Amino acid sequence: MDYKDQTSMQKTQLSISVDEDLAKDVQEKLEMLGLDQSDFLIGLLTNIANNKKLPFSKLTNEEE
Repeated sequence: MDYKDQTSMQKTQLSISVDEDLAKDVQEKLEMLGLDQSDFLIGLLTNIANNKKLPFSKLTNEEE
């Protein structure tokens, strides 16, 4: 299924908890790109659904 046309799809709400400093830092960076966190996450999830893979390399525990 291609998720490019989301106008007629039923919506669900996701909730995540992240470090406050991380959230603020990401929000600042996204605003510089003209995005908000919701738009970014929808884009990320759509990319994963359409391509069936992560758009980046998964880090190992040692790399994190």
